[in-house]
Amino acid sequence: MTALSIDARATSVGEVMLRNPKRLPADASVADARAVLSDSHVHMVLLTEGDSLVGTLLRSDLPDGGNNSP
Repeated sequence: MTALSIDARATSVGEVMLRNPKRLPADASVADARAVLSDSHVHMVLLTEGDSLVGTLLRSDLPDGGNNSP
């Protein structure tokens, strides 16, 4: 059992996955990414070109810009 109190052996990842992940175009600015990641519940953004997933961005991937905030 996990902290979510699910039976990990009987539960599929499809049942617990995030259904509407945050997305940005791959050419979005760092400021755009910081804005999305400013929500404390958002830890990763999917980067897309058209309908294709081209990468992921974690809060820790961003340069700190002179401070530790996203």
